[in-house]
Amino acid sequence: MTTEVPMPEGRGSRIDPDRLRAAADLLDQATAADDKAAGRFAEARVDSTPFGISPQARELAARWAAAL
Repeated sequence: MTTEVPMPEGRGSRIDPDRLRAAADLLDQATAADDKAAGRFAEARVDSTPFGISPQARELAARWAAAL
């Protein structure tokens, strides 16, 4: 199953799984760095999953969505 995402030009395009995984890994690393800067333990956050998004990062995203 693929997801079509509209591009700014108006054309549909698939997101490359490697690009999505790399972006998710960068999000995990940034979240871990933020936690470390705040003095919290964050090593589990950078654990990779087949989709590149750790359960901790998903939980954090859910908390942000609920707060907004």
